[in-house]
Amino acid sequence: MTEAGKLRRSVYLVNFLYSLQFGLLLYFNSSFLLDLGFSGQAIGLIFAAGYALAIAVLLLIPRLLPRFGNRSLFTTGLLIAGAIFFAISTSTSQLSVALLLPVALAISTSMHVLIDVFLQTASADKNKVGVRRGLMSSLTNGAYIASQSLVILLLARGPFSLLYAATAVLIVPLAVLSYLLFRRFRDPAYERPKWGGVLGKLRVSKDLRNIFFIQFLLRLFYSIMVVYTPIYLHEYVGLSLPDMGVVFAVMLLPFVLFEVLIGRLEDTRWGEQEVLVSGFVVIGVATAALAFFSIPHVALWAAALFATRVGAVLIDVGSEAYFFKHVMGSNAGEVSSFRMLYPFAYIIGPLAAAALLFVIPLKLLFVVLGVVMLLGIFPALALRDTR
Repeated sequence: MTEAGKLRRSVYLVNFLYSLQFGLLLYFNSSFLLDLGFSGQAIGLIFAAGYALAIAVLLLIPRLLPRFGNRSLFTTGLLIAGAIFFAISTSTSQLSVALLLPVALAISTSMHVLIDVFLQTASADKNKVGVRRGLMSSLTNGAYIASQSLVILLLARGPFSLLYAATAVLIVPLAVLSYLLFRRFRDPAYERPKWGGVLGKLRVSKDLRNIFFIQFLLRLFYSIMVVYTPIYLHEYVGLSLPDMGVVFAVMLLPFVLFEVLIGRLEDTRWGEQEVLVSGFVVIGVATAALAFFSIPHVALWAAALFATRVGAVLIDVGSEAYFFKHVMGSNAGEVSSFRMLYPFAYIIGPLAAAALLFVIPLKLLFVVLGVVMLLGIFPALALRDTR
């Protein structure tokens, strides 16, 4: 096996293990804050603050990479995140949690960018970008599914703080393992961050603008669903926390079942345009339909949320493959800009949702979000397929 192949295997393993511990918290941060006494609007503000800080971190990453290297940044970030999660697990103060959780969100977001750099540096064959990105996402969501089993066990035995303590315990050996696995990683010649140049490319390239907007819409969907779906299911529908773990595990199955297949078909037969248009139709209709379900039935909600993620899979594979077929691992500015859409959407989404909740009930938020997702059909139709 080539060095690039060994590196890809290491990236897949580290990404799976990182996602396993990150998945313990992903769908329960908002429930944790609600349990501490924060309102739905305050929770939205805390998430927005965390991702505003994430943007600042992402702006720094292209400058830090040439100086420290991706390996050192990644392992150091993991250790810092572990210390913060441990501090949250032992805190009972609203103020402490409100200050610490945004920092944890910012660091967690930056880790995804650094993993991107590892994978993209080891992926020179553009004809395999779709299947490799699909495999990466399948491993990520497979880890999220596995983590829900641990969530069910932990929440059945104790408070939310156990989730943060478990994450802190898991992340330290991951940092050591990552440092050892990536010892032969050679940093590429990273581009100097020229944000004006990235903006210039966006102005010139309609395709780049469209794929950025498509990725933003997908992240906007996640930003609202991750924060407000757990609150809605627990507080309004009446599902228990262990039942929610089951629902979220089933919800994520499309990423494991379909992502690699769709990535392979996109590399060989399909164009990104048809994949993305289909995805926006499915996710828009399925999300709006959530407003009309109110029965606290695990199978019903698992099926309903499963449908939304079928659309998300199509958009995820289509947008990731299209972007990374045009960008190399050394293009740190463009990769960071693309990943900056994640925290940017997580600022806009919770703030917009918090404002809407002053005038509409929570269930209608899903209707509004569904309509917004249908708007993605237009930039998807405007894309020029790579095939």
